[in-house]
Amino acid sequence: MGCIKELDQSTILKLAAGEIIDRPVSIVKELVENAIDAGSTQISIHLKDGGIAEIQVIDNGCGIAPDDIPLTVTPHATSKLSEFDDLQTVMTMGFRGEALASIAEVTDISILSKQEGDELGVELSKIGNQQKPEISKKARTTGTTITISHLFKQVPVRFRFLKTPATECGYITKCIQQFSVHYPQIAFELTNNEGEVLATSGKGKLETTFATIVNAKSDEIRTFHKETNGIRVHGVMTTPNKIFKNRQKCWFSINHRMVESPIFFKALQSALSDVVPKQHYPAVVCNIECDTKDVDINIHPKKESVKFANGDDIFLAIRR
Repeated sequence: MGCIKELDQSTILKLAAGEIIDRPVSIVKELVENAIDAGSTQISIHLKDGGIAEIQVIDNGCGIAPDDIPLTVTPHATSKLSEFDDLQTVMTMGFRGEALASIAEVTDISILSKQEGDELGVELSKIGNQQKPEISKKARTTGTTITISHLFKQVPVRFRFLKTPATECGYITKCIQQFSVHYPQIAFELTNNEGEVLATSGKGKLETTFATIVNAKSDEIRTFHKETNGIRVHGVMTTPNKIFKNRQKCWFSINHRMVESPIFFKALQSALSDVVPKQHYPAVVCNIECDTKDVDINIHPKKESVKFANGDDIFLAIRR
């Protein structure tokens, strides 16, 4: 008798969650990306115990259609793609349709959403391994509220690897700082145990948001904007007299997607080698825009890395 067997859906989702969701900040990142894709101009993130006990993300986006609510926790159900080739042109933050389903398998989840014109919102509630979520009607303004609790209740080994609430809150703070500088037109609010951690105005002024996040004065900030071989590079950075001993404040995006790549840092170091000492870095927000067909966004479970068809051109565009 053969020893290969097909895994059940619950096991598959828990394995997927192991790749996508490793700590509270992973959940926050996925939920905030969904809120951005929904066209939100205000996003609030409320934590309890650094997100270990509870994470709530509230937005004023377009909301989820009542018929779509049950599909939000269905694996690989997405509004972002119709077929694989759509990956070449997709501009949304999410696209695989697996994050919420995986999150719902290792937490308790509530999704309350309302679209413009609907009389009431629709709420989905799912507890742990519960196979069928509960659906009910509930009042809400247009937008979506997602509440996650009992993180990793179904995966205790992952729970034991979490850090202290203060450390987990620190990871989330850094994540929201990055969202804030890449999306200055969105007002972000982050609280932990009802105390404010971070708040931005959402007025769309990158220099102002950047200065607040990195604690820099106006004369310590420079803007840049260049185009090379059809690749547009623009953003802000601190001057050589405001530098840091690590790269934690070096933030990059490609076609509005926050990602990392060794090419980015090599180009940055090459460009600044004459004015910034080795092992030191400015704070920088570098937004790169290029043809979507020249970027492979589907190489990392958390969508944090990309691969370029024209890596040398990207290097030169940043370096110049």
